[in-house]
Amino acid sequence: MGRKKPSKPTQAPAPQNQTLTIEEALGRAYAHWNAGQAPQAEMLCQRVLAVWPGQADALHLLGVMAHAFGNHDLAIQHLRQACTTPRAPGLYFSNLAEMCRQKGLLEEAEQAAQRATTLSPDLVGAWNNLGIILQEMGQYEEGAACLERVTALEPHNAEAHNNLANTWFRMGRLDRARTHYDQALSLHPNYAEAHSNLAHLLHDLGRYDEAAASARRAIDINPQLVDAYLNRAEVDLTRQDHAGALRWLDALLGFAPRHPAALSARAKALKMDGRLDEALMAAEAAVAGAPHSANAHNTLGEVRQRLGRIEEALASFEKAASLPGTEREAAQANRGSLLMEIGRKDEALAVFDQLVETNPRCVSGWISRAEMKKFAAGDPDIARMEALLASEGGASFNDRMALHFALGKAYLDHGDSARAFRHLDEGNRMKRGTFAFDVAATAQWMEGIATSFTPAVLKKFTKAGDPSDMPVFVVGMPR
Repeated sequence: MGRKKPSKPTQAPAPQNQTLTIEEALGRAYAHWNAGQAPQAEMLCQRVLAVWPGQADALHLLGVMAHAFGNHDLAIQHLRQACTTPRAPGLYFSNLAEMCRQKGLLEEAEQAAQRATTLSPDLVGAWNNLGIILQEMGQYEEGAACLERVTALEPHNAEAHNNLANTWFRMGRLDRARTHYDQALSLHPNYAEAHSNLAHLLHDLGRYDEAAASARRAIDINPQLVDAYLNRAEVDLTRQDHAGALRWLDALLGFAPRHPAALSARAKALKMDGRLDEALMAAEAAVAGAPHSANAHNTLGEVRQRLGRIEEALASFEKAASLPGTEREAAQANRGSLLMEIGRKDEALAVFDQLVETNPRCVSGWISRAEMKKFAAGDPDIARMEALLASEGGASFNDRMALHFALGKAYLDHGDSARAFRHLDEGNRMKRGTFAFDVAATAQWMEGIATSFTPAVLKKFTKAGDPSDMPVFVVGMPR
């Protein structure tokens, strides 16, 4: 958060009969805060407000202090009041925007950031905040334009390169994202946030060992960087190591016990591990802590779906899809998949149609449409999926794998076996790389079973079974 020396106010009586003017009291308050002496800074601000209620500079500093100590609601309350004053500077609106963004109040955050850039067109931090907010609202092109402006104004600003990389990443331009992450790290090798974000990118590229190493590097640099723990846990979840993911998430919750994203991630890990009651508790806690978070509502919907609470799951997905943020698309896809699962196919198809119409790069929309339809030769959807697979900048590893499987199904539908095989073979090759499987070790394990369960051992259990002579129908896994 930025700090600004207060502008000179109209002279008013000194606080509580001291000889300090308002300006002097505020100057000392900022000096105390910068020296790490928060109690003295707060005392001076409160004395100023006792004499001059609503004094913007005192409210701003109280807001910055409240934010630093994790009291986001109080921080926003102070900044909102500071920004109501007629001559509040752009910095105050910029800080309010960032605080609202962190709280999930994206629409208010955007309004404040737009006001900040209008009042202070040369305030780099305001453009940076606006770019991040627009990115999180899914307005990627606009966000990228703001952040490009920041990197042009300050080409050696590692944070600006990192933020611009995040936007390109979300736009599916993984090549440009990697360039700017690398630029950020060349400027600032111990930039924990950039290492963490690079870990997320490497994960999406299927380079899991490198992703785990980057996330761990970020944690070593900053042991309280929330996103680094989330990204490290994501690698373990992809590898089906639920216990490993939960260890990272429990470490995160040890110092941030109510962090909504951490609770949502823990709910997903518990769901994948089959611990559905615990997953529900974590997901509900995430929503309670961040009622405006699309991610929290989407996660709650996923857990409710696994529990068979269909109508509640649909309601959660609808709520998530109505909120601003990057999770809206995932929530719509989840809603469409659930509608398809319960037989409401027309509604599901409408959801997927809307997804690909709104965002032609939405892989989940194309994949789900492919599952629901039978393709004929020359179907334009095939060409669109082929184009998406070959698109500039590169899709994520999981998206490319899913597109190969969808195209394999599409070509099989209209009898082009050669193309179908090529796509299915590539999809399977990619999938095979996501988990470890040792043929020799598995053969040894099977031999061990055969050696252990000899006829003599099995004979001991001859009378242990159910004496019924009713036939047993044995089936394999659903195909």
